[in-house]
Order: sequence, then structure tokens, then C-alpha cells
Amino acid sequence: MNRNKLILLVATSLVFSAFVALILEKERLLATGDTIYLKLAPVDPRSLMQGDYMILDYELAQEAGDALGENSSRRVVPVVAKVDQSLVANFVRLAQEDDQLAPDEILLFLKRNGNFDLNIGAESFFFQEGHGEVFEEARYGELRFDGKGGTLLVGLRDESLKTLGPERW
Repeated sequence: MNRNKLILLVATSLVFSAFVALILEKERLLATGDTIYLKLAPVDPRSLMQGDYMILDYELAQEAGDALGENSSRRVVPVVAKVDQSLVANFVRLAQEDDQLAPDEILLFLKRNGNFDLNIGAESFFFQEGHGEVFEEARYGELRFDGKGGTLLVGLRDESLKTLGPERW
């Protein structure tokens, strides 16, 4: 095997390994993460160009953005949220370096996008074509939380936290 083929093989193997590691991390979060619900903020729900999906925005992210203001250049913003008995997480404050969390508080890391909005990391939800009406009642995003600030969107819930669409997990 010549040198160019060997380099190509090693590079391909590294990219594939990184891809598999990302998938395994998401699968671990899905299997072992704690469930939290984040209240959705109203947005334009559908995109004709990309098929049936909803663009999601969260009240927690909007409240954190208001608290942060537009003058901050921080790209990653640690946010403290309080989780109630229904597992709904609500914005409490922007986290400080020496913050001590109460037992019912969690730390989330929001990221600033190009428009200076804060994102949870789960801002779109794809669903099967023709099933949009089912998800029009969505009021909460169901996320798995890893305890270190990471989240994974797994579904949408209505006002009473009832699952919308098929149960998967």
C-alpha cells in the first residue's frame, strides 16, 4: 500500500471513529440522562424548504438572554434552572463561578448563535410528513440532561406534559 492510500485510510478511520464516539455519547445520554421539560416560546412552526419540522425556542433561553443583555461577548453562557416536582426547569439566574446549586437546581450551558440569541442545542424537531397537526399542541420540549450541562431533545409535550406523537423511549 502506498503512502497516500495509508494516509487516506488513517484519516477516514479517525473521522469514522469520531462520528461513532458522538453517536455513542448521545445514546448514553438518551439511556441514562435525567428527564427535564423546558417551556416552549412561540415561533414560526414549519419550514416548507426542509420538510415537516418545528423550530423551537425556549422561554428559559429568552429569559437568560434578557438577563445577559446584548453587550456580552460570551459564547457559552452557564445558566441555573430550578426543576419543580413536574420536572419542569425554569430560569433562576446566570451562573457565577462560585455558584452553589440548591438540590432542586441544575446547571445548563447555553450557546450564543450568530443572531446573539441563546440556544439550548435542540432548536428543531423533525417529524413524519403529514403529522404536523399532532405537534401543534406542543408547549414543552422533553430533554434528557446529563448532569454536566448537556441536553438532548427526545420529544414534545402538551400543556399537561402528555407526550405528543409516538412513544419511543
